[in-house]
Amino acid sequence: MTSIDDKPQLNRRLSQLEKESTVKDWDEVEADDLTFDVLPKSPSVTRIVNRLATDREKIRDYVRKKRSAVKLRLDNPPAMKLRDKLSFTLGVADTILTAFILGNRPNIFLWKYSIQLPLLLLLRFYYYRKAKHHYFLLDFCYFANLILLFYLLNPSYCTIYKVSFSFATGPLLWAIGIWRNSMVFHSLDKTYNDRSELVHMSLNLIRHQVTSLFIHLSPPLVMWTLRWHAYGDYQPCVSQSDETISFYEATILPILPYVIWQALYYVIVQMVRRKKFKADPERVTSFLWMQRDPKSIVNKLMGCFGPRWEIVMFGVLQLAFTVVTMLPVALFYRYYYAHTLFLFAMILWSAWNGSSFYFEVFSKRYQIQLGEYEQEWKALSEALKTPENKKET
Repeated sequence: MTSIDDKPQLNRRLSQLEKESTVKDWDEVEADDLTFDVLPKSPSVTRIVNRLATDREKIRDYVRKKRSAVKLRLDNPPAMKLRDKLSFTLGVADTILTAFILGNRPNIFLWKYSIQLPLLLLLRFYYYRKAKHHYFLLDFCYFANLILLFYLLNPSYCTIYKVSFSFATGPLLWAIGIWRNSMVFHSLDKTYNDRSELVHMSLNLIRHQVTSLFIHLSPPLVMWTLRWHAYGDYQPCVSQSDETISFYEATILPILPYVIWQALYYVIVQMVRRKKFKADPERVTSFLWMQRDPKSIVNKLMGCFGPRWEIVMFGVLQLAFTVVTMLPVALFYRYYYAHTLFLFAMILWSAWNGSSFYFEVFSKRYQIQLGEYEQEWKALSEALKTPENKKET
């Protein structure tokens, strides 16, 4: 009888058992099968054997559940298609409603926005929380939307009106064209919750990014209606008789709330929650996402002075983008046609990006996704070697 302290011989026997397990189904292995001459029948060995058996069953249960979930997706592609069809229908309906309101009653568009924004933010938080992407909701585009919503609820604050006009007509509107924000109706994740393309300097949209056409396009539309079509009971504090807005009001004044947001963002993300990001790599922010994208131009600019200065350069690039895009705001505020044409051009650009997505990406995505499900199902079936599975195959 070999002693339990004879580790080399024990390890050799355990290795032999492992090799035998590839031939003999684990479901047929009993505790007594693991009690060989080399393993004395002692309480210590019995506990080890029982623990191994318990761990094995836990792993098998997990694999069974995972395999069942994959098989369900594989066997039910119509459910996936139905979801996208419903999303597409809702997206088109919302676009038609928006066009009707802007053409017939533009002064009530702000009410549609005020109702829709909180609902979409709650929906986004739910999905982002599940994906551990909820820190993206601290990005500037959401901050700008909240400032606008505050003004709509408190229209007597003239300074906030000017700041909102600059943010909406500046960085938010430019982001649609520069960072390829797409008009894709079939998916709430793309139209309202896109994580696949950059939407502004601090957010990489797709499956990196994280913002929506609604978040970027609706504030410019609201400010367009307030600037040129405000009438009735609701009037902005700046009347239509004001033909100009100064360079200070359009470009310099908005920098202060922007810097306040940037400081709060840095404190929360880089100081208060920094340990959480280190402990869990799945938690991401705009900075971490851009840091992990070596092909991005922003990533290269961030690292031009070395890793130590990446976070500083990231903030500088964000600020530069915001200031540059606010330079023509005074022009758009003064001239109706310049403002309208630029807004229309960005809408067309988002439609072009959406068409590119449908014809170049989406048409292949279903087949790729279903193929991945099938491969995953086969891999799990191979890992889960039970008599029942063998009969199925």
